[in-house]
Amino acid sequence: MPATGPMKVLLMDDDEMIRDTSSLMLQHLGHEVATAKKGEEAIFLYFKAKKEGNPFDLAIMDIVIKEGMGGVETIKIMHSLSPDVNFIIASGYCDDISVAELKRYGVNGLLRKPYSIPDLDKMLSKVSDFRP
Repeated sequence: MPATGPMKVLLMDDDEMIRDTSSLMLQHLGHEVATAKKGEEAIFLYFKAKKEGNPFDLAIMDIVIKEGMGGVETIKIMHSLSPDVNFIIASGYCDDISVAELKRYGVNGLLRKPYSIPDLDKMLSKVSDFRP
């Protein structure tokens, strides 16, 4: 049973297997999910949904993207255009990431890859308090 009510989540990860698995996990928890491979696509999807009046509640962003704009740059751009964006970072490279430094850009949590459904549910519950 999910810890939060249904949310609309934007998930960005360049690894197709992680994107698909995480998307299924989010759907299992009752959330609506859209996925992006890189920052440029995430920015497009986020602002398209907002313009259509069906905005995302939060974005889960991978930091290291092999081809295209990475997570930190994407977060900074999205936040500069829409300060109400709520982010979770999902990364296997957590030693180089300071959530405290990125908090001013709307980052409210860090999921260490690989994560489980209970890990994801717990993080979503924690950051749902930051929803606009």
